[in-house]
Amino acid sequence: MQRAALFLAALLALPACTSEPDQVPQDAAASDAGMTAEFSNGNGGTMTLNRKEGQTPDLPTGFSIHEDARVTATATMSDDAGSGQMIGFDSPASPADIVAHYRDEAEAAGYVIASRDRADIGAGFIARREDGAELFVQSVNAGGGSQTQLTFYRTGA
Repeated sequence: MQRAALFLAALLALPACTSEPDQVPQDAAASDAGMTAEFSNGNGGTMTLNRKEGQTPDLPTGFSIHEDARVTATATMSDDAGSGQMIGFDSPASPADIVAHYRDEAEAAGYVIASRDRADIGAGFIARREDGAELFVQSVNAGGGSQTQLTFYRTGA
């Protein structure tokens, strides 16, 4: 769960980066294609964030980007404890529809839903598999649709 929070914090910080040469963080690079930044995660590993609309992330087997979704950012992370990736996207679908889509895919891929989160502003869940794989899904209401963060993590990977 701590790694998911780290992913989210770093992803949320990335839009604040600018393509103005004197304002770009030392570890970030900007281009017309988007923004990339690399961070030390404090555990001897790295996190690479990519902010570029329309990316096609490499999802684990059995998972897909929800139809009509627009990928807005991706992140990858690895250290001695494991590795993972995060995908952020916008969709015209409701948070409940997004969460149901990923819950069905997670259960079909052998994940067990460990907790569910429901609130007036969105929905989410945490799922785990015996092999150390974890999935965190959080989707919130946004302008008649939703903004969603998927985090896939595997310990020992």
